[in-house]
Amino acid sequence: MRKIQFIGVFSLIFLLIGHSVLAAETKKVEFFGVGATVTELANQEFKVETTGEKEGEGFVHTPSAPTSINVKYKVALKGEGKVYLKIEETDARGTFLNEVKSEEIQLTDEWKEYELEAKIASLQSQLDVFVLTSSKQETTFFFKNVEVLNE
Repeated sequence: MRKIQFIGVFSLIFLLIGHSVLAAETKKVEFFGVGATVTELANQEFKVETTGEKEGEGFVHTPSAPTSINVKYKVALKGEGKVYLKIEETDARGTFLNEVKSEEIQLTDEWKEYELEAKIASLQSQLDVFVLTSSKQETTFFFKNVEVLNE
């Protein structure tokens, strides 16, 4: 009887540990639409469809906490229309601290990688990275390989 209880407890512990390890490995990176719909496609590619109601539609992503005051935002894009990259920095209370915006980018039907560098005020800051339309335009674009590097 003791042997059966031991096996039962051991099995339960194994299942709980295995589940938490598996959950850590399958952490999903989230992207949210800003006046747009974001759809995940195959191979870590995403489709963004904007409504065209206002300038500044696209997507936002909040990466993990920075470990350096120098950060680089990288993303591969293709599609139609004009967009820009943006890094926005806020403090722990959500107070706006800083914004860095790229020049306007004319998208093409071929994948192209873009970068935007920023110097942030604090390692306690929260960063949000965006790709947004530069004018009122209903458009569709695609993105992949989003990275925020600490340099």
